[in-house]
Amino acid sequence: MSYDVTFHCISKKEIQRYVFDILEHPGLLQSRAAEVSSDSEVQEQFLELFNEFIIPWYMNESTPSGDPITAENFAAYFSFAIASVAGFLHPYWYARNSAICFLAEKIPSIHTLFQSFSALENSPLAKFDADTSILMSGNYSASGVLQNVGTFKGWVLENQNNIAELIDEDGLDSLLRALNYCIDNGLYLIEATEIVVPISGECQSNYGNLRAHFLKNIDSPAVPRTTRSDEHSTNSCKKCGSAIGFIDVFKAGLPTMITCGKCGSYAKFNINPYIDYPILICLLIAFAAITFVSGDYLITNQVLPFKEKYIFAGTGITFAVIFEILFGVWLLKFKKVIG
Repeated sequence: MSYDVTFHCISKKEIQRYVFDILEHPGLLQSRAAEVSSDSEVQEQFLELFNEFIIPWYMNESTPSGDPITAENFAAYFSFAIASVAGFLHPYWYARNSAICFLAEKIPSIHTLFQSFSALENSPLAKFDADTSILMSGNYSASGVLQNVGTFKGWVLENQNNIAELIDEDGLDSLLRALNYCIDNGLYLIEATEIVVPISGECQSNYGNLRAHFLKNIDSPAVPRTTRSDEHSTNSCKKCGSAIGFIDVFKAGLPTMITCGKCGSYAKFNINPYIDYPILICLLIAFAAITFVSGDYLITNQVLPFKEKYIFAGTGITFAVIFEILFGVWLLKFKKVIG
């Protein structure tokens, strides 16, 4: 049996943003597709991947034929699909019949380097109980993530002669290029089969990101996307994908009352009630004290020719606005929308 292997790169944040977030909040799909590429054809391909495959699999918890998705077939469905997603985000490298899983058959310790997508932190795929699905299961499948990329690269370099029968020269070159790219950009590695099938022209990801010796573009610059996931604001509505901005925070007043300006859905931030709320209450008390002291000073020294109630009202409103501005800056800069 032959394999068209590809090595893919993706970060933990990108898995969360471009897979997990969309599974939990499908309304984000359109805006996430726009982040992936400005090319409308690439966007349509990304949308189709989720609308036709990933989201139905997740919602139905079964394959198109009705079979349940389990640890046995997880690699052929979700792992394969996530490798495809990675191909939209970063360059990926082709290797004919050269795969890490072949090494794992000879060296079982390699299994420990991988982790299933169902076992990742905050993974909505945990419901499939597929923590043992860490390597490719055959054609049209993919591995979990190889996290300790630097350690694995060191092992590969030390054992080049021993693995020559399992990974040929071009395959090793592609693997090392993918590993270097991961190391340089702080990414995980995934390997997959039949994301690209050169003999038929089939491609399940962004063909423009493919690097291969047979394409003679193996030396093409492998530059991270300018719209990396960690550069996008995390303060977006989980229902419609619109940004939650300062105006939304200012209008709400209270952190529990913030709503999306576009669809009206409540935006839940990751505020720690045991730490953040006591601090906010103390600050409110401090601002109230400052308001009273300031008003009393203005009245005692007759700085303003107004009645006491108007002076206290004016200082109260002023400090309330200042507090709200500082609160909004803190919330949008240091917290993120989680629901």
